[in-house]
Amino acid sequence: MILLHKPSGTERLLRGHHGDPSGGIISPDERWAICGGKGVELHFIADHLSREFLENSDIHAMRWESPQGVRILVDPWSDQNVTWRLDIESLHLTKICDGPDLRTKPYRED
Repeated sequence: MILLHKPSGTERLLRGHHGDPSGGIISPDERWAICGGKGVELHFIADHLSREFLENSDIHAMRWESPQGVRILVDPWSDQNVTWRLDIESLHLTKICDGPDLRTKPYRED
């Protein structure tokens, strides 16, 4: 994953990502960045530190909730369809709920 600083044009290689990325979020204060795909990678930008979560899960979507939280949806078309919340400060992953269960419904890009 490459992080691009648009004003200066500088690039920084954070780390290789397993599989195709499904999305990413950069915190409003640019302290951390998170990327989902095959698992989730959290990068603390200034500290050059990173952590991996849900390594064997196919991440479908992520949503910023607060400066300290991100909601993560694991593939709703699989039998592992779970919604998680990652607390950025404590690095604690909490299961929010199962589903939505879309295994019997056609795949849609929304």
